[in-house]
Formats: sequence, C-alpha cells, structure tokens
Amino acid sequence: MESNTFTYHALDSHTDEIRLISLEPRDLSQADTQVACTLITAKLSENPKYEALSYMWGSISNSTTITVDGQALSVGENLWLALRQLRLGALRRTIWIDAICINQANMTERNHQVSQMSKIYSCAEQVLVWLGPETSFSDQAMRFLADMAYGMIPSMAWDKPVFEDCWKAVEQFCESEYWKRLWIIQEVVLARKVLVMWGAAVLSFSAFHEVYRKTQALKSFRKWKYKIITQLPQTLPGKLSVRRQTRNGTRATLLDLIATFLHAGCKDERDKIFGLLSLSKSCCRDSMPVEYSRSAYDLHNEAFSHHVEYHLDVESSDVYKSSILILRHQLHEASKEHCDGTRYMLAALLVSG
Repeated sequence: MESNTFTYHALDSHTDEIRLISLEPRDLSQADTQVACTLITAKLSENPKYEALSYMWGSISNSTTITVDGQALSVGENLWLALRQLRLGALRRTIWIDAICINQANMTERNHQVSQMSKIYSCAEQVLVWLGPETSFSDQAMRFLADMAYGMIPSMAWDKPVFEDCWKAVEQFCESEYWKRLWIIQEVVLARKVLVMWGAAVLSFSAFHEVYRKTQALKSFRKWKYKIITQLPQTLPGKLSVRRQTRNGTRATLLDLIATFLHAGCKDERDKIFGLLSLSKSCCRDSMPVEYSRSAYDLHNEAFSHHVEYHLDVESSDVYKSSILILRHQLHEASKEHCDGTRYMLAALLVSG
C-alpha cells in the first residue's frame, strides 16, 4: 500500500473478520483508466462468496490512483492493470486483495490478517493468478497449454517442428516473474480452484497440471528435444502443480519448505517464515505466531531451535540443507557475538558434515 492518506475502519482482531472489495464494472461513459471499488467487511466463519487475487506487487516507484469508498488510493501499476482487466461488463466483482484489504500501516492488523491468509485463500471460490499484461507470446502459450490439456492436439504430435514456437512460449510462461514471488506459493497450493490470467488470456491451472502429468507419464517425452519438457518438474509451476495434488497429505517441516523455496523473492525477510507457515506441519505453525515486530534473525533462530528439538534426524539429508540455511541467515542477519553459542556451533558442525 503506497498511500498514507487513506482512512480504514478498524477490523475486530478478536474474530475472523476481513475486508473484501466490491469492484465496480466498466463504466463505458468514463475513461478506461478509471478503477473504482468499495470495501466490505465480512467474517470467514460466515462463508462469504469471493475470489482472491494472487499477483506480484512490483515496483513501488510506478503507482496509479484508484478510487476506494470515494477516496483516492495509490496502488502499484501491476495491481492497477489487474483490476482494470478484472472488471466485469455489468456486474460487480467481490475480491480479496492484500494491498487494498489490509491496512499495511497497522502492524496489529497486519499480523492478524497475515495469520488468516491461508484460510482466506483456501476459502475463496477461486484464486485469480495475474501474470501481468499480455506479451508477444502470452496468447500462444495459454492457447497451446489448453489445446494440449484437452486433447485438441494429439500427444504424439507435440514435438513436431511446427510447435517449436509454442514450446518456447510455454517456457516463457514458466519463467514469468510472478512465479518467483514467495507469497504465491501458499496462494496457489491452498486454493480450491486456480484461474491463470495473462492479459486477456485465461487458463485453468488444472490444464497446466494435465500437461505436466502427460509429459511425465508418457515415455516418448524423454527423447524430445524441447528442454522445457524435461525441465517442467524443476519449474515453480511444476512444483506447485505437484504440491496441489498432495496438499492434504503429510506436510513438510518449516525449515524444509524454506530450503525448498529458498530463492523465492519477498521484500521482507521475515516473510521467508510467515509466507510458508500455512504449508508446514502443525507444530511448526503453532510455534511461530505471526509477529512482524520481531526481527528476521530471531524468527529464523526460533525456527531452527524448533527443528532441532522436534524434527532433527541425523540420518536424513534434510539436516544439511536446514542447517546450511539457518547458518546463512545467522551470518547475514547478525554478527557472531549475537548468535547463541551452542546453536551456532551445532549449525557449524552439521554444515561441516
């Protein structure tokens, strides 16, 4: 949230109260750049009907003004582009959007709302993934993925030279900046249904999963020359596709998740913890309440302590990636004299093997 003048009405932090926006439809009598909405207060326990937006905040240097409850509110350009595309022709659209629905300047509210984000995304009728405005290959990628998923192109024909540009477009889809954002991991994994939007093109994420499944199931894919086919399991959309299928099964430890998604981007180092908590084991979630008043160093230190006490297995390779991760953060966030001696030595011993 880039505006310092917008006035929010307080939410009840003792309940599951949230804000939603009611996005006004396109007004054909106004310029296409006009985006307006109103705020609605709702309780998750009362099962409100809404969609949730998943997007990349982008640079704060490029901002645009929208109208919320008759007040001017400055939002990032990427969000403004998404809102403009999401407007319906005649009806209002009810959506949860973090940058608008959370008073980012109020730390108490921010803590409360972030702690509910897993439920916000899992309770939404669908999560709308916004990859950004259209590009020279966006329509081609979305159309090709849909055609492959729904059998409009026979699988044995996928590697024909005529489809070379299509596979390059799919590679661009997988390399979109959106997939590099840490917060989108829980937003996509926990959603009931995911709809991917790239400009005006729309694709169900289940279609991408079907393509992923086919490329992994058919042996013929192993000999094909397009590298993106063999690399799909290593892409973040591929990893999220797998996790969506197993999200109701055994959960990983928090440190394993942090290590797996170590390179996912976030502006606040503390979100390396808070952005993955909802996907972790229940004991990890219970040990780490969302408190932005705490330092990144303290949070990672506590996460490591919990892992050592409850999940450390000296026979498992996760020992090394977890200890390397926490040691990296300890060295980065604080000098050696501020590290707990025993914990620092344990991490160093584990790293050294």
